[in-house]
Amino acid sequence: MLGLAIGTGVQALGALAGGLVTRAREKKRQRALDKEQNMLDEWYNKTQNQSYLDNENAKATLSLLHRQNKQAVEHINNNLIRNGATAESKVATASALNQNYADTISRMAVADSYRKERDRERYISLSQDVAARRGDNTAAPGNYITAATQSIGGTMNSLWGNEALKIPRRNR
Repeated sequence: MLGLAIGTGVQALGALAGGLVTRAREKKRQRALDKEQNMLDEWYNKTQNQSYLDNENAKATLSLLHRQNKQAVEHINNNLIRNGATAESKVATASALNQNYADTISRMAVADSYRKERDRERYISLSQDVAARRGDNTAAPGNYITAATQSIGGTMNSLWGNEALKIPRRNR
């Protein structure tokens, strides 16, 4: 009878220790998921708040377009002076080049809005994945404290319930 009580007590302590170890592992896993979500949030905020004119591709494109327009204006001015063109034709040519520049910026803005929408959808998908993994307790099944408490409760029931330790009466 005493062996049963000791064995059950050891089993209860083992269940409690196992529950605490599992809880510690789960806390570590949750911290890793928190870190992953924070990195994801930082990336999303950076991409959503970045101006489409601030990235390297946009700067290079606009710089190239600016040089090409400047060269075109110089070339047209030289040709127009030789051919005796009027000031209105120079203004019309410059206006056409400026319109091309403005159209390019507009196309870049549209492309950036599509990029931001793709990033937003990707962020939502990745955040949902983190949330799903956060709720997935297969690595640490059950509620640890509850499981340990139930195990201890079962042990106590085994020890003191069902008349397990009842002293038998002597027959006289």
